Amino acid sequence: FPYHLHIPLEKHYQAIFFSIMALLGADIRTEEPTNDGRIDAVIETATHILIFEFKLGNTAQAALAQIEDKKYYQKYLHENKTIL
Repeated sequence: FPYHLHIPLEKHYQAIFFSIMALLGADIRTEEPTNDGRIDAVIETATHILIFEFKLGNTAQAALAQIEDKKYYQKYLHENKTIL
């Protein structure tokens, strides 16, 4: 994306990530609801569930802390897949 199309919003990057993953054929869902919020993105494969939390202007540690604090992984525990 050219620099002049830059939009300083988290949802801008979420949309780009979604578009790329969808074009690659990933089973991706965004804004996946839970009982304590919404997961920014979830990719599911035959063996894994990958949980993504995007943070613009914050750290990866903050994103991981949100995933843990809100227990975003909980809704996938019954899937018998590795959760990342």
